[in-house]
Amino acid sequence: MFDKFLSEFISGIPVVIANEDDISDYTKKSCEKLCRMLRISRFSAKLQTYTSPFTWDLGTGSVEYFSGGEKAVRKPFSYSSDSGLPAGPDIFNFYPGEGVSLSLAEQEQLGIFVKILGTEYRDFRVRKAMSEMPLIDIMTGVPNTTGIRFLGMMLAQHGVLNKYTLIFMNLANFSYTNQMIGGREGDLFLGKFANALTELVGEDEYVTRPGGDNFCILLKDENVDTFLRKASRIVIPVDIRGVHQGMDAPFRAGVYSLKKADSLYDAMDRASVGLFMARRSNSKNVVRYSPRMKDVMSRQKQISVMFPRALGEEEFVVYYQPKVDSRTGKVVGAEALVRWITEGRMMSPVDFIPVLESEGSVCALDFFVFRKVCEDIRHWLDCNLKPVPVSVNFSKIHLHNPDLTKDINSVMKNNKIPSRYLEIELTESSGYEDFDALVKLINTMKKKGVRTSIDDFGTGYSSLSLLKNIKSDIVKLDKSFIDSIDTSDGADNIVLSSVVSMANKLNMEIIAEGVETKEQAEFLSSIGCYLIQGYLFERPVPAEKFQKYIETDFAFEI
Repeated sequence: MFDKFLSEFISGIPVVIANEDDISDYTKKSCEKLCRMLRISRFSAKLQTYTSPFTWDLGTGSVEYFSGGEKAVRKPFSYSSDSGLPAGPDIFNFYPGEGVSLSLAEQEQLGIFVKILGTEYRDFRVRKAMSEMPLIDIMTGVPNTTGIRFLGMMLAQHGVLNKYTLIFMNLANFSYTNQMIGGREGDLFLGKFANALTELVGEDEYVTRPGGDNFCILLKDENVDTFLRKASRIVIPVDIRGVHQGMDAPFRAGVYSLKKADSLYDAMDRASVGLFMARRSNSKNVVRYSPRMKDVMSRQKQISVMFPRALGEEEFVVYYQPKVDSRTGKVVGAEALVRWITEGRMMSPVDFIPVLESEGSVCALDFFVFRKVCEDIRHWLDCNLKPVPVSVNFSKIHLHNPDLTKDINSVMKNNKIPSRYLEIELTESSGYEDFDALVKLINTMKKKGVRTSIDDFGTGYSSLSLLKNIKSDIVKLDKSFIDSIDTSDGADNIVLSSVVSMANKLNMEIIAEGVETKEQAEFLSSIGCYLIQGYLFERPVPAEKFQKYIETDFAFEI
């Protein structure tokens, strides 16, 4: 009789089992028949639940099946079967009726049944996992881009998508983190970060990874603020050259709360706009999307369209802001700054530089400025003037150009400019984006006699590490350091003093930008920072006016 039952059970499996409900119903139905056959009063199965981001109701524990019957004895015949999951085996318990004693043959029959049933459960889980593999990001185990779309479709079908908020998140300076801890540890970092985010979301909320160091999180509206607050405190354990330590995981994010008519595509598009704004902001790491941002994006597209013509017609003009030695008031250098004069008005670099940088066309502008600076220096030399060194800003995007140093040298050579009159200036964040390329550029420029400067120093997450590892000639303190001097409670002044002291000991020239008051200049001088750039002395001026300073050996009043 058992053989016939087993044969019917096995032959029925591929016919009736298509999903979780089917396998549950078939198990219960088969077990009830087996229990009647062997006088088992009660059967329970503790099954490790298959969990998946794509299952609407995620199981968190075990499930049980019961068959009715007479009063059962307390001690069951218990069998286990490999579940195929880290949580452990499936456990099957059979409780004979009171006074019923199972023979060894009957116990063996139960064991055979459990083995087949357990194997089917395991195979079902494998098939389920395999079917979802195209939806899962292998590195982190969370849904990928295809998985995000599937989730959006699932939530829309249940009529609840408009109750969700989408957070588009990007790890800040992850390229630098990856270089610091190594590629393998960097991959593990992403996986650990995904796990940490997953632990912060609730039931029916999802963490996904569309690619790179980007993550999309679907949260119920009421949980967004709590999630963001907790996510900002995530610390990831890493292993750096055998040393275990915790590393912060700073991020920037765009946030969009879905409305009734919105699709997931709408949400991702608008949240990505918020992320773009967050990356441009100096003060906000998280930006909620607003319709006004569409106007900003429209203006940015207009700038992109206008740029090629404006560059060809030379609407861009180079201004020079003096660098002053606070001990003498003498002009000892300058920074070249670009202005865009179009339709009778001057456009601020704040409006167009980020746009051009985001699309890569800023590289053409940088070399336009560099050529104009070289032409101006050539003109001053031809007028028998003694130029001061001029620093020219180069976007970090240039670091991806393998011929950068060759291109810089070519412009200098065409204008016959001695290398001592030029400085190449890059932002501190360049080191985070491509550390090796930055080091290579600095070393190559040194060999050619061109000095390099790290701009906006102090805005990054590992500034002191950069100070030690990047042997630039000049360090330019970020304006945020300077702004804190007048209002500082003492701590900021101590940090600033320490940075200046270390730079001096490392034989780096240090300059403070954005100096606006005499008190700031006096404090900087007292801690050993004598080179000043800022409105205290002069705003950026056209080349003709700056030429007057070097013609007359001008000195500002101290």
